[in-house]
Amino acid sequence: MQFTRSFDLLQRLNHQAGRWAGIAAISLAQILASRGDSEGALDYLAIGLRNAQSFSTYDTFRSTALVAQSCGAIETAVLLHGAASGHLEAGGASAAGTSGRRHRNELKALRTDNALDVDRLYEVGRQMPEDQALRLAYEFVRAESNPASGDYRR
Repeated sequence: MQFTRSFDLLQRLNHQAGRWAGIAAISLAQILASRGDSEGALDYLAIGLRNAQSFSTYDTFRSTALVAQSCGAIETAVLLHGAASGHLEAGGASAAGTSGRRHRNELKALRTDNALDVDRLYEVGRQMPEDQALRLAYEFVRAESNPASGDYRR
């Protein structure tokens, strides 16, 4: 995949790429999750989370939600979709905008698990303080990451 080769080159050219490596890793995590490569998505998400302070919390929450969904961690996915939405709303974004529509579409796919109260979990996530949502994202990656793929540390 061209994007992964570009990411590897970015890291080789500048080991302090920090922000750019984080943004690229988060984007790669989303792409791999959408393609069903949960393990690869987790690896890139871990890299992205190491640099989470240098870019949008919304992107961190949404990317982690998508990866959690691809891993079957539906409760975590719903909570983090809610956190992403709450973060946008706190910044003045409208639920009617593009991001709001994107969240509604992503939630439709999560409603297949009748055992979960998706609306309640989404609202809990929407009200979750940013630091708590970030902890949830980090804990998810720690719990799901394959130890053989590298040591994840914040």
